[in-house]
Amino acid sequence: MIVSTFRRPIGANADVKELEYIAALHQTSDDEEESFVDGSIEAKDVKYYLMSRYGIEVNTKQVQKLIFHDLAGGSAEEECMDICELVAILLIPFFVKHIKGDVQTLRNHSQSIMRAFSSDLHMQTYMQDIERCNSLVSKGGVIQHVLNIILTDSTGSSEPRPITKELLQTIFTRYGELELSQDEQLIEEMVLNVSGGDENAIFDADTFARALTEDVMLYDIDNESRVSTFYEDVFGRRWEKHHTDSENNNDNSNDIETDPLNQDMNNSEDPELNIEKKEGMVFRNVFTLSQVDFLADSCQSKLHLTMVYLAFVFSIYKFENNEPIIVCPYDNFGCQIANSVTFWLIVVGIMVGVGTSFILSLSIGNTLRGNTIKTVVTGLAGIVLFVVIPSYVSFSMAILTNEKDSSDTFEVVFIRVVLTSFAVILFIIQIMNLIRIIKPAVIRSRNRIVAYIFTRGTVRDTFLLKLACSLKTHMMVKNALDLHFEGENLNFEDMEPTETSTNALALLNYSKVVEKTETIGGLWWCWKGYITRSLVHREGVMVNSRLIL
Repeated sequence: MIVSTFRRPIGANADVKELEYIAALHQTSDDEEESFVDGSIEAKDVKYYLMSRYGIEVNTKQVQKLIFHDLAGGSAEEECMDICELVAILLIPFFVKHIKGDVQTLRNHSQSIMRAFSSDLHMQTYMQDIERCNSLVSKGGVIQHVLNIILTDSTGSSEPRPITKELLQTIFTRYGELELSQDEQLIEEMVLNVSGGDENAIFDADTFARALTEDVMLYDIDNESRVSTFYEDVFGRRWEKHHTDSENNNDNSNDIETDPLNQDMNNSEDPELNIEKKEGMVFRNVFTLSQVDFLADSCQSKLHLTMVYLAFVFSIYKFENNEPIIVCPYDNFGCQIANSVTFWLIVVGIMVGVGTSFILSLSIGNTLRGNTIKTVVTGLAGIVLFVVIPSYVSFSMAILTNEKDSSDTFEVVFIRVVLTSFAVILFIIQIMNLIRIIKPAVIRSRNRIVAYIFTRGTVRDTFLLKLACSLKTHMMVKNALDLHFEGENLNFEDMEPTETSTNALALLNYSKVVEKTETIGGLWWCWKGYITRSLVHREGVMVNSRLIL
């Protein structure tokens, strides 16, 4: 796939396929074929994801009450998150940025985001994508046109009307939400929310925007321009309480110990909702050996992880002793089997024992959270013990040996040099970890190269991934709106509202776009995207450690 080109869908059809792919990635069990096929994400899927990705231990009931209650339509056991609700979640940042009148805040953070790029060229490519993102939709444009479509479908006219219970019931009925239209209490709360308490309020673009965002305004739009991980955006970083710039000195809104949600949960009378605390946290963090997890890539540096595994492979190649182990001195078939089985049992035993100690010792310090001076020093000691000393000191144990010979071959010298190089790289990485712990402000250095080097690789990738999410969400909205109009490259700001329903036109346009594809890929496309990082901040594709290894 890296060498050959391929065709992929475009437009609204591509968005549907990607949403289905996102749902499939979160699904963990196909024991119920119906829910597995229709893209439903269940509470257990979220539970497993939080544990695998972030080491957060929760049970399904807590997921249902804390997440599904508001985002999946209820907290009952049978509730799940379907693709429509997934779209609603993805659109939260989009609408919040619109209602706050700031489509993108990255221009105000150029000093902080420069540490995610190694050159001006890469940053220019990134900023071009930001401009493209901003140009797709503007404040009021999308919201106004969607409101026009809703009013036209429900009332036959796009003319704004007074906000009443009857109007909302008509809208819900028109779109098949009969249960919602008959919920009197919900309708009254929605009228109050949309109108802001004004009895004469009109259902226009401003009130519609308020209705869409009133309950999600706590979302921090600066998350998209913050060089941080998703975990840090939600729970904050403890060291920021003591090592932040003046602009953040009084901002504890993201700290896990002062978050209002945590306080509400602490005071909850539901015993099943109170999650075991650890170090002041509501959610219990579990140690999951994330520093060696190349499946989830939850470590802080893919380079560190790659060097550890390569060092292990080269060490086994260099130190393996292929001399047979004799437990049966005869030449009959039974003795041969016994000797062979014994040999491989010893191989497996040593690989498990020595390999586990080797990988764990060298990978210490490669976690995104919880690094200390002690862990870094332990990692440095592991490099010396398992890589440096064995390469230059004679030893012999079972199937491992490093007997010195005055006539070392080129191969032996080469592998020794390679292992020494790996040790030097790992040593430098650990020293950088130590500097980050002692002086965290180094990652905000005004020197771009210094800031780039000391910013963790996973953090840089996550930051770029945020742009890909924003860009794809904007494109999804534009593609969906395109279906309701005729023509291509439409400027929604200059278009007049239509007085006829566009449902039939949208279905017709979707049937046309389903057949459309574009050709991408190829060796040059892949390498260009990898080098300029556009593969991450445009396509949302992160090069996994598994691919590197």
